[in-house]
Amino acid sequence: TAAGLAGLGARSRLDAEREMVKSPLFEQFVGAVRAKGFFRDPETEVPKENPEEEKARQQIAAEIYEERFRKVVAKFRTKLAT
Repeated sequence: TAAGLAGLGARSRLDAEREMVKSPLFEQFVGAVRAKGFFRDPETEVPKENPEEEKARQQIAAEIYEERFRKVVAKFRTKLAT
Protein backbone atom coordinates (compact mmCIF):
# COMPACT_ATOMS: atom_id res chain seq x y z
CA THR A 1 0.00 0.00 0.00
CA ALA A 2 1.00 3.64 -0.35
CA ALA A 3 1.30 4.12 3.41
CA GLY A 4 3.59 1.10 3.70
CA LEU A 5 5.78 2.29 0.85
CA ALA A 6 6.00 5.78 2.33
CA GLY A 7 6.91 4.37 5.72
CA LEU A 8 9.75 2.39 4.18
CA GLY A 9 10.87 5.31 2.03
CA ALA A 10 10.16 3.18 -1.04
CA ARG A 11 8.37 3.92 -4.29
CA SER A 12 5.77 1.98 -6.17
CA ARG A 13 6.84 0.23 -9.36
CA LEU A 14 4.74 2.68 -11.37
CA ASP A 15 6.43 5.70 -9.75
CA ALA A 16 9.86 4.18 -10.31
CA GLU A 17 8.99 3.42 -13.93
CA ARG A 18 7.75 6.96 -14.54
CA GLU A 19 11.03 8.32 -13.23
CA MET A 20 13.05 5.79 -15.23
CA VAL A 21 11.49 6.72 -18.59
CA LYS A 22 12.36 10.38 -17.97
CA SER A 23 16.07 9.61 -17.50
CA PRO A 24 18.60 10.58 -20.18
CA LEU A 25 19.96 7.02 -20.14
CA PHE A 26 16.52 5.63 -21.02
CA GLU A 27 16.09 8.23 -23.77
CA GLN A 28 19.45 7.17 -25.19
CA PHE A 29 18.38 3.51 -25.03
CA VAL A 30 15.10 4.25 -26.83
CA GLY A 31 16.99 6.26 -29.45
CA ALA A 32 19.27 3.30 -30.14
CA VAL A 33 16.31 0.92 -30.37
CA ARG A 34 14.45 3.34 -32.65
CA ALA A 35 17.53 3.71 -34.90
CA LYS A 36 17.55 -0.08 -35.36
CA GLY A 37 13.96 0.11 -36.62
CA PHE A 38 12.25 -1.63 -33.71
CA PHE A 39 9.28 0.77 -33.75
CA ARG A 40 8.78 0.59 -37.51
CA ASP A 41 5.80 -1.30 -38.86
CA PRO A 42 5.61 -1.18 -42.66
CA GLU A 43 1.97 -2.28 -42.68
CA THR A 44 0.83 0.78 -40.72
CA GLU A 45 3.22 3.42 -42.07
CA VAL A 46 1.37 4.29 -45.29
CA PRO A 47 -1.67 6.54 -44.75
CA LYS A 48 -4.97 5.31 -46.19
CA GLU A 49 -7.23 7.42 -48.40
CA ASN A 50 -10.44 6.08 -46.90
CA PRO A 51 -11.07 7.94 -43.59
CA GLU A 52 -12.36 4.81 -41.84
CA GLU A 53 -9.35 2.78 -42.94
CA GLU A 54 -7.04 5.64 -41.90
CA LYS A 55 -8.60 5.77 -38.44
CA ALA A 56 -8.18 2.01 -38.08
CA ARG A 57 -4.58 2.23 -39.32
CA GLN A 58 -3.75 4.92 -36.76
CA GLN A 59 -5.33 2.91 -33.96
CA ILE A 60 -3.43 -0.24 -34.91
CA ALA A 61 -0.18 1.75 -35.23
CA ALA A 62 -0.70 3.24 -31.75
CA GLU A 63 -1.38 -0.20 -30.25
CA ILE A 64 1.73 -1.65 -31.88
CA TYR A 65 3.84 1.28 -30.66
CA GLU A 66 2.54 0.94 -27.09
CA GLU A 67 3.21 -2.81 -27.07
CA ARG A 68 6.75 -2.31 -28.35
CA PHE A 69 7.38 0.58 -25.95
CA ARG A 70 6.37 -1.68 -23.04
CA LYS A 71 8.88 -4.25 -24.30
CA VAL A 72 11.59 -1.58 -24.42
CA VAL A 73 10.77 -0.51 -20.85
CA ALA A 74 10.96 -4.12 -19.67
CA LYS A 75 14.27 -4.70 -21.47
CA PHE A 76 15.73 -1.49 -20.04
CA ARG A 77 14.59 -2.46 -16.53
CA THR A 78 16.27 -5.85 -16.99
CA LYS A 79 19.50 -4.22 -18.15
CA LEU A 80 19.49 -1.92 -15.12
CA ALA A 81 19.07 -4.89 -12.79
CA THR A 82 22.13 -6.70 -14.17
